[in-house]
Amino acid sequence: MEPTPQKKKSGRSCFLVGCLSLVAVFIIAIVVLFLGARYYINKSIQQYTEATPVQFDPVTLSDEESKALETRVQDFNRNLQDTNKTAQIVLDSRELNALMAKDSDLSKIANNVRVKLEGDQLTCLISFPLDELSKAPFLGGLKGRYLNGTAKVRVSLNDGKLTTKVTGISVKNEELPSEALTALEQNPRWQEMQHSPEVQKLIGKIDWLKITDGKVELGTGKPAP
Repeated sequence: MEPTPQKKKSGRSCFLVGCLSLVAVFIIAIVVLFLGARYYINKSIQQYTEATPVQFDPVTLSDEESKALETRVQDFNRNLQDTNKTAQIVLDSRELNALMAKDSDLSKIANNVRVKLEGDQLTCLISFPLDELSKAPFLGGLKGRYLNGTAKVRVSLNDGKLTTKVTGISVKNEELPSEALTALEQNPRWQEMQHSPEVQKLIGKIDWLKITDGKVELGTGKPAP
């Protein structure tokens, strides 16, 4: 009997896909922050969650676009391993979503998240089922509910230092107050997550990252002008 072949990861773009994982954890942090206070739970469930998910349009690239993207990602990863070469790549929103959809580590959440690069910001559209969180004490009311919202964050990397700035969060088309954004950024778990060994390992592979003109650029050496 022949062994079962291992599922091949399709063109994983190391840091970028890792960033999307970070965004997923960021979403969970929002849920914990707004639904974790016992006295606020009942109001939060009705105000910030919904009974139905958002249906996102499927991520589609032509065969030609998919092959070109895979080649660029492979070249980028290969150059990352060669200290004598400079590795740089530029990606737009469609390409980021396509990478996430194809990555085996993120396939479970690919249908629940869409990312948009707008100006110098990363906008994350989410529609997460909350059944798992409903198992926690006092959160049983989350069973069968969904968190539908939008999170906007500025992300940059300079000289090995990752900088994130939450610029806006809306849930059920309602903007959360600025105090909530400040509380999230000051939350110890959010700080610990950004400085975790996993994140440090990811950012250790590149020298810079920037979002500009609706595209994300990253690489080694000096950034492109």
